Amino acid sequence: MRKVLGADPAQFPYTDTKLGSEYDDAERHRVGCFICPHGCSTEVWIKGGKVVNIEGNPDDPFTEGRTCPKLRMATQMLYHPQRNKYPLKRVGRRGEGRFERITWEQALDEIAARLKEIREKYGGESLGMWISSRSAMVARFIPAHLFAQLYGVVNEEKSAFLCQTSGGVAAQDTFGFGSMPNAFTRDDLGAAKLYMCVGGNPAESQATGFGLVNDQRLKNGAPLIVVDPRQSMTAAKADLWLKIRPGTDMALGLGLIHHLIANDLYDRAFVSQWTVGFERLREHVLGRGYDLRWASRVTDIPLRDLEATAEAYASLRPAVIFGNTAIGQHTNAYMTHRTFMLLSAIAGNIGRRGGCYAFMGNGRIEVEATAPEAMRPRPKRKSLPRCPISWIEAMLTGRPYPLKGLIATGNILTQWGNTGALERALNNLDLFVHLELFPNEASQWADYVMPIASWIEAGGPAPEADDRRFVWVDKLGDPPGEARSELY
Repeated sequence: MRKVLGADPAQFPYTDTKLGSEYDDAERHRVGCFICPHGCSTEVWIKGGKVVNIEGNPDDPFTEGRTCPKLRMATQMLYHPQRNKYPLKRVGRRGEGRFERITWEQALDEIAARLKEIREKYGGESLGMWISSRSAMVARFIPAHLFAQLYGVVNEEKSAFLCQTSGGVAAQDTFGFGSMPNAFTRDDLGAAKLYMCVGGNPAESQATGFGLVNDQRLKNGAPLIVVDPRQSMTAAKADLWLKIRPGTDMALGLGLIHHLIANDLYDRAFVSQWTVGFERLREHVLGRGYDLRWASRVTDIPLRDLEATAEAYASLRPAVIFGNTAIGQHTNAYMTHRTFMLLSAIAGNIGRRGGCYAFMGNGRIEVEATAPEAMRPRPKRKSLPRCPISWIEAMLTGRPYPLKGLIATGNILTQWGNTGALERALNNLDLFVHLELFPNEASQWADYVMPIASWIEAGGPAPEADDRRFVWVDKLGDPPGEARSELY
């Protein structure tokens, strides 16, 4: 397989953990990082009651001190002068960004009163909760979920919907479980003989996990194929870069499936023992003529590169395909994920060390909270479709029923899309409560802006690490002003 770009793959991610003499009397605390789904083991250095440095944990057997720039720059976030510090109440029109400072007691009393009015007039289904990744992990999976159950909320969603929910649903429908059980360890994902990265740039967006995989594959001599329209950092490290036409990833997957079936390169034993419906797949793919020539015309990838990819995937087993966020944020996300999952299955790359279709990062905690059944109101209406477009429609038109209240973290003005319609929809709400670290576009439209603590200031378990473990975060310092943890 030919090398198409000449970057030095050993220069990423960051591994320098040396501290200067100014930190000699600083206290070291070992915690886990909240920033992304990798949940990396981390060292936080405290001096004079403040965080003065954040590094990777060099003694961690998995990450070996690796971190990404986001973690290293986290001290800038902690002590930034624009942090939300006090509860704010809107005094101007929505979107104007005019607020007055109020007490927590006033804010909670007024919010509770308006929530009561919404439930009495419209029902608990008319409150939506968008609890995105800015929120602490425990807050997302325990108190927020408990509140939703006790209030009668049926529309409870988070920003993961915009990332890998389509992949999780596709995996559930294809394999019977929502994500691959493989772990980022040297004898599992590190044991693959081939890696394919589709729809993402993890060398920059998920640096630690990709760095571990990249280091291991170089030691093993395993090639990397990257599918991306852009010459990204990940593509720069590839042995073969497939410059695909945006939005045609499914055609690539179908072409590879066709090649394996038509040339009898699939894993007959695995297909016979562990799959159902293979003959229907064969009939569909061969009957429609989804061969590599067709895939080349659709994707704009040269035929010779598709042939090299197909032969490599057929011959180098076990193999890993990473299906990343760019697939999940396309209109055909579900079926594109399923296509590559079916490709993995017919190649026998499912349920084995070094073989899977995986997402980079897991990012959840296996903890849920359930309120007693007797305390939970029985919803009269079903949840809206999960896509935020349906929430905007319910706010604007009241169909199929009105959505009149919203509690949100993150920045829905940049997450949801169709900003003009969303702004009109927010004007129809009786209540919009925004919980955030910093003011942003969504804050300008809120009735109340509530200041929250960062991960270090709140504590709790970090996201599930890529080797399937949890790292506990001690509460290290207080948030600025009157900001509070979302747990309280």
